[in-house]
Amino acid sequence: MAFGNNYKGRLGLGHSSPVRTPTRVTAGELGAPGVRVAMAACGDAHSACVLSDGRLLTWGHGPGLGRATEDPGSPGCVGLPGRASYVDAEHQSTACVVGGHAYAWGANAWGQLGVGDSEPQGAPCAYQRPGG
Repeated sequence: MAFGNNYKGRLGLGHSSPVRTPTRVTAGELGAPGVRVAMAACGDAHSACVLSDGRLLTWGHGPGLGRATEDPGSPGCVGLPGRASYVDAEHQSTACVVGGHAYAWGANAWGQLGVGDSEPQGAPCAYQRPGG
C-alpha cells in the first residue's frame, strides 16, 4: 500500500499524481498473480522491494533505481547475480544482500556504497571489504 505526494512516481503506482488514501501497488510486476512482497524499503525519491522469489524491484526517481528504465514510476527488476534476501533504500542509494554478499548502487559522493571509490554507481556493485 502506498500514498503521498508521489513525486516522479516514487509510490510505484505507474503515475506521478498525488495519492491521498492507501492504494495497493499493482503496477509492473507487482500486478502479476501470486506475486508476494517479502520486504520493502523507501528512500527519499525511490522505493524497493524483495519479492518472495528473491527478485528485487525498484521504482521512483534517481540513481538508487539500479536499472535502466523508460518508466521509472513502475516497479522493475534490478539485475542481480542471485536471489535477494534483504534491501535498504536511503536518500539516493540502495543496498541489498544476495547469497550473503552485499551489493550497493546509487549516489556515492562520500564513498557510502563501500565499493572502493566515490563514483556514482548505476547498477549493483559488490561491497569491497576493507583490506581484502
